[in-house]
Amino acid sequence: MLRQVSQGRSFLITRRGRPVAELRPVPDGVSKLRFGCDKGTIVIGEDFDALVPGIEEYTG
Repeated sequence: MLRQVSQGRSFLITRRGRPVAELRPVPDGVSKLRFGCDKGTIVIGEDFDALVPGIEEYTG
C-alpha cells in the first residue's frame, strides 16, 4: 500500500463499512524538514534541570 501511496494513490480505511481514516500522499513541501525549522518556537526555561519540589520522598 505504501508503494502505491508514494505513486499517488489514496486509500479510504473503513471499520465495519464506516470510514475511519485516509491513507494518502503527503503534499509537496510538507515532508521536507530542514535543520533549524523550529528555531524560536521552543523555549527551555532556566530551571529546566532543577529538582522537582518534593522529589526527595521518592529518591531517598
